[in-house]
Amino acid sequence: MFPVQNALTRENLLKWAPLLVLITLVLFFSFINPNFMSLRNFARLSIAASPALMVAVGVTFIIIMGSIDLSMEGAVSALAVIFCYILV
Repeated sequence: MFPVQNALTRENLLKWAPLLVLITLVLFFSFINPNFMSLRNFARLSIAASPALMVAVGVTFIIIMGSIDLSMEGAVSALAVIFCYILV
């Protein structure tokens, strides 16, 4: 097979699909809102995503150790409910 034909295979497309979707979404939202790629927006997105990222990293280590215990999500949900009761 020629290199160009090899580059367009289904396996390569599936391999690069998440990156292509991410690039497409960034371009789309940058076109809709010119401030999308600003430092302020990046900071806000980082702050909003940090709790989910911390839980995901913790659960990843639990799964890597071989203990398939996903009770972390239950604990986070319970803490969210308790926090809401305290706030309200």
